[in-house]
Amino acid sequence: TVMSLDDMSTWQGELKKMALYISCSFYNLQSYSSGENNPTTYVERTATALLKRSMFLRDGFDENGKTKNFAHPALKHLIIDFFYTGTYCITQQHADIFYHRIPFQCLTLASTTV
Repeated sequence: TVMSLDDMSTWQGELKKMALYISCSFYNLQSYSSGENNPTTYVERTATALLKRSMFLRDGFDENGKTKNFAHPALKHLIIDFFYTGTYCITQQHADIFYHRIPFQCLTLASTTV
């Protein structure tokens, strides 16, 4: 498949918009506690905590305090929404590749975008 530069820009922009929306929703970056004076400080603190040990890619902790070995729901939703059901829906064009698994490159791209 050949894509023009304009197509690539649109494709990347759509992925970024979707990742921003999903990230804000799943990581609770849109709201902050009433005790917080500055929403920017809240977002910075929350982002720092999520980046520590790549917690933004993990689904938190279990009842014993151990890290769950599953991807964060935000990552799952971005992959499904963008690659499987979104405007570009590339899985239909490459069903043979996406039928059994998510290609590593797509997982990496989605993780980086989140």
